[in-house]
Amino acid sequence: MADSINDKQRGLAFGVHRAGDTAGAFLGVLIAALIVWLTERGATELTRPTFQILVLVSIVRRYWQCWFWPWGQRKPASRNSRRSRC
Repeated sequence: MADSINDKQRGLAFGVHRAGDTAGAFLGVLIAALIVWLTERGATELTRPTFQILVLVSIVRRYWQCWFWPWGQRKPASRNSRRSRC
């Protein structure tokens, strides 16, 4: 990320990146809680089918991110940039 932003905007870029990371973690927990609440009909215990749904949703989300994210990014000017971890 440091290669794709100028020096004056680097602090802002890392701050926005961290805020997005925190928001994504918060939303992930909310979505998981919603899935449990909807599939268990308001109960608070986690059964095997509900756990399997949660795992499936997380796997689909991860593959979606790894497949579509790189096409929306600009290439950094540096040739020393790392490849995606996906």
